[in-house]
Formats: sequence, C-alpha cells, structure tokens
Amino acid sequence: MKSTIRLLRMLLAVAGLLFLGRLAVRFVRTGWEALSYSSFGYYDPTVFIVLGLLLLPAGLLLLRYVVKFMRKVGRRH
Repeated sequence: MKSTIRLLRMLLAVAGLLFLGRLAVRFVRTGWEALSYSSFGYYDPTVFIVLGLLLLPAGLLLLRYVVKFMRKVGRRH
C-alpha cells in the first residue's frame, strides 16, 4: 500500500514538472511574440516578471517536494 502511494506521489510530481515546463515554454513564446510585435520598438519585460512571480511559489513547492522525496529514497539505499 505504501509503495502504491509513493508511486502515485512520484507520478504526480513528474506530472507537475511537465506541466510547469509546458507553461514555461508557452510563456516564453508569448513573451517572444510580444517582443516581436512591440509597437514601441523596445523590450518590455513586464510579461516575464509577472508570470515568473506567479509561477515562483508553485515551482518552489514542487522543488521542495522533489528534494524531500529524493533524500528519503537516498536514505533507504
């Protein structure tokens, strides 16, 4: 039973990492389009700043969970 829960947690963490990766790619594309079609002619990093601040807490929580899990797995072997 514990191994099943552990496996589900691991799969959830991997799914979360993939989701964050896809979001990052989408935001980079959006920022690149905003940069390419800027009517003012200069780079405005507001999009990246706002989205980075929105993703930071979720990313840190996920990273914390992955590090805890890897330490726990490392202690067993």
